[in-house]
Amino acid sequence: MKGKIHISTGVKISAVVVALVGLIVVGKGRIAAEYRQSLSDMMHSEEALLAVPTAAAAQAKIAETVEEKAPAGSIYKPGAIRVEPKAMPDHITFSAVGDNLIHETLINQAAENADYGGYDFSYFYADVAPYFQSRDLSWINVETIINDAIEPAGYPNFSTPAASGTALYNAGFDIYSLASNHTYDYGDYGVLATRTYWENDAPKNILTTGIWTDDAYIPVYAVDGHSIAFLTYSYGSIRQAKQMAEAVVVSCHWGAEDSHEVTENQRQLASFIAECGADLIIGAHPHVIQGAEWIPTSDGRSVFCAYSIGNFVSAQTRADELLGYCLNATFDFHKDGTPVTLSDVSLTPMVTMYGYNRENIHTKFLSQCTADELDSHGVALYAPEFCANYVYSFFGSRPECSL
Repeated sequence: MKGKIHISTGVKISAVVVALVGLIVVGKGRIAAEYRQSLSDMMHSEEALLAVPTAAAAQAKIAETVEEKAPAGSIYKPGAIRVEPKAMPDHITFSAVGDNLIHETLINQAAENADYGGYDFSYFYADVAPYFQSRDLSWINVETIINDAIEPAGYPNFSTPAASGTALYNAGFDIYSLASNHTYDYGDYGVLATRTYWENDAPKNILTTGIWTDDAYIPVYAVDGHSIAFLTYSYGSIRQAKQMAEAVVVSCHWGAEDSHEVTENQRQLASFIAECGADLIIGAHPHVIQGAEWIPTSDGRSVFCAYSIGNFVSAQTRADELLGYCLNATFDFHKDGTPVTLSDVSLTPMVTMYGYNRENIHTKFLSQCTADELDSHGVALYAPEFCANYVYSFFGSRPECSL
């Protein structure tokens, strides 16, 4: 359940600095931040990466419940490597989902859902909202700028009505990662418009990360007496955040779109981020899921990295673009001073559902979907291979189907 919360430094986002571990391309080829020294200089000298799991191993279980606790079917179990506490730790439950990618089709449906004009995006999240509302903290990647200053629009230059932010808040989300390749779709004016929304119009007991000008600003969220920093930017700030918060989560907008392959650059950056002090790394941008792994560090920690958890909701038409993960974990805060650890880590399959001609778009946990629903999914008009067996095979819970 949501605890008593506050934001330690307020929702402070000034103009734009959109950066991920010092390197991200934004909008029309802009580089928001650059390394000031080579990656090889910054990286730890010894390679210490675990192998990326195979698709079958990485997608081995299907969660069977969305009630009260982290869904069953944990894919990655940290028990063999986590440090056992000497005293009972405090626990903060955490979930994260991928890209909230609001196409024009979704905007039109939100307009149709509204009773008296405006937009109502709540239908998209209604099936999964109770689960995220039950978590202490829920994180989401906001792929598009949210505002009411710019006319609503979908691909290629996205502008999402402010009602979308309200719907996400009501669905249970607390932490909003704003840095993406679409942040600069409308240049400085678009950044100002979305900054104005998040500063002035969004609910106040939330935290945003990814848009600011003050390099010294560290977004820190406090919940039930514990503090967690959420970063979406340069390497130097990770170490700074570690001094300000008990745990550090770093989100990275990286990788190749529509690719399930983890690049060597992603692996190197993830290893470096872990060495800098991150406790959890969440990847976004490819719109499809990628592998995940525990990354060992030189100080004896193990850092979980999900390279891409795919889309949360979209109107895309590739079969694999409609399948994503909800990342679940519990932060264990130890009273004896032992560094924070993660437990109950799992990746729960999710499906963006819609009917013929992409009607009634909404997102569900796979455990909420029947085989008949999957077999009648409207994406089959664009991707004929999509069916229940395709989905079960993709997530590894059934024998591979013959297409």
